Amino acid sequence: MLKLKPSESAPNSIKMPHLKAKDLDKKNEMDKVIQQQIIIEPEIVRFAGFEVGKLNLLKIRVINKYLQPQRILVIPPKTNFFNVKYDKKGAIASGMFEEIYISFKPFEYKQYQDNMRINTQFDSIVIPIHAFPAINRDYLRDLFPRYLDFGTLELGEQFSQRFPIQNKVPLNFDFEFIIIKDNMDFRITPLRGTIPDKGVTEIEILYRPSINVTVYMEVELIVGSVDFEPLPIKLMGTGRSQNDKNLSRIRRPASVRKLHSIIQQPKQNQKLIPKDLQSSQENIDEYSIPEQSPQVIYEATGGNDQVEQFYPIIKPTTKRIRPQIIENEVLEIKQGVSLQGRQVKEKQYLDHFNQIANLDKEKENKLKQCIGDSPIQKETISEIMSQREQFNQQMLNQIYQSGITRYQLQLNIDNAVADQILPKYECQWDFEKNDVIKIKKIF
Repeated sequence: MLKLKPSESAPNSIKMPHLKAKDLDKKNEMDKVIQQQIIIEPEIVRFAGFEVGKLNLLKIRVINKYLQPQRILVIPPKTNFFNVKYDKKGAIASGMFEEIYISFKPFEYKQYQDNMRINTQFDSIVIPIHAFPAINRDYLRDLFPRYLDFGTLELGEQFSQRFPIQNKVPLNFDFEFIIIKDNMDFRITPLRGTIPDKGVTEIEILYRPSINVTVYMEVELIVGSVDFEPLPIKLMGTGRSQNDKNLSRIRRPASVRKLHSIIQQPKQNQKLIPKDLQSSQENIDEYSIPEQSPQVIYEATGGNDQVEQFYPIIKPTTKRIRPQIIENEVLEIKQGVSLQGRQVKEKQYLDHFNQIANLDKEKENKLKQCIGDSPIQKETISEIMSQREQFNQQMLNQIYQSGITRYQLQLNIDNAVADQILPKYECQWDFEKNDVIKIKKIF
């Protein structure tokens, strides 16, 4: 018997290819693509939270992922509670979809179950259909938003919000708030309970800040119904102390802070005299202080009053910024409020808008005398009546003339004969035109 060496091979033997891990992954990916020639969205049809006697409608999409067009055959559900409606387009092009509408009309509160089938030239897909009474999750999402902000409160204050959960189904449902990230400043009452049939349960969320920071709390709402996904809710609130409230109320610009550094801090019941300014002009945040400042004596009544009396010495630099913006900034220094560039434009727009609104109000309040049309005269009335009579008489004459000439008489020796009204073309049938045998005989 002839033995082959490892390097040699028989003439009829087949070499098996050596597949690597990467090739196997590619093969599996190709298998997945071939299997998903038709995609159904959603894969399971659920009617959750229906009402008896009302029509519910859902839509599914049949997407063709194959490279060639495909035809589908929809086999509807067997029960009378579910109906299928769609526009049959023939073949679905590659990458396109066809919409199928499923309607459901219940007669009592219970669970309904059925399925529909979609056949293609490659496979048959079964779509399960479920209907069950439950609280609508979209209604709960509108009631409890994803982010619930309680704003900014002072330490020791409290703020609460109430959320009534309404149940329109004659069944009881249990609910529970699962705390994922706890915080002592928030309190939810009750954390668990029962929603009565066709009743309302009120949920209260209380926020009372204890520290001067922004705090968060994450919870999930779970309702004891079929196929209910947890509803995530994130609570947020900020606490601040009384000192922070006073500081954050007015944010003074840098120019005001520098002006305060120039002014000496006076003692109680003492006159305040500004420092001698240097001979050269000092630029303080786009403001220039003139060489000769006025010698004015100020009463020491507080920081804001000092700035209000000191602002006349500020002179805007025309080279750097426009005069209108400088006037707005000087006004801001008087009021102790800093406005940015965008805020200045918004303020200008609001002022202009208010002027126009006031003008419109003045126009509306202005009294006007409504005189009306002048009274019609007798001559005008007689002219209108005569025109109408002439028009009616012309119409009657036209009708009379058309009736006279409708038929014309022809006199004969014996008697009068009226013309017969015959159609212009008469229909005739040629029975021999399509007779093949007679046509052959003619030729």
